[in-house]
Amino acid sequence: MRINKIKIKNYRQFKNFEIDFNEKNEHDLHILIGKNGMGKSNLLNAVNWCLYKDEPHLHLDSKALPILNLDVIKNNEENYSTVLVEVYVNNDEDNIIFKRESVFNVQSEKPIGVNEKFEVCIINNNGTKIFIDEDADNYVRQFAPKEIREYFFFDGERLNSYFREQTGDNIKKSIFEISNVYLLERIENRLNTIIIEKKREAAKELPDID
Repeated sequence: MRINKIKIKNYRQFKNFEIDFNEKNEHDLHILIGKNGMGKSNLLNAVNWCLYKDEPHLHLDSKALPILNLDVIKNNEENYSTVLVEVYVNNDEDNIIFKRESVFNVQSEKPIGVNEKFEVCIINNNGTKIFIDEDADNYVRQFAPKEIREYFFFDGERLNSYFREQTGDNIKKSIFEISNVYLLERIENRLNTIIIEKKREAAKELPDID
């Protein structure tokens, strides 16, 4: 998976923002540098909000603030405003656009979310396929499971303690989650329970049969 572009509208301090990560040469490394409060972590939060509808890197002073841009709340003359984040991704032969859009009523003292839509658009040689809401969530679970996102969506602060905090058990758990090993174990346990129940029922009906 490679993120090519991020487009943001009215998300926290980003009113109208777009950043390209175009692959210009073989040394394709992008580094974002800025002072505290400039939006580095919130750029990462925007990606997480778009894909998973949460903000794991949100600082304490930001948790009390609405997700909708404060200037938009203050100066908006309309009844409603929209927060929009689009993440453009390239994955092998597919170009994928993740798009989450949330509409807020800004006439009340505190913005109230009134509608939200999540969409995944997949473009390849076979055409275009669009998943919406629950189907889009299911696609994300297969494409980039939330259980392992901390291994590819993390900031500098997390990197400093990443290898000290991560244990073999945590890594094993994440691998099991993405490979659906836990699902297989649950199915096996359920089947064993059914077999035991059926044997008991059979024994009651025909107690003389081994």
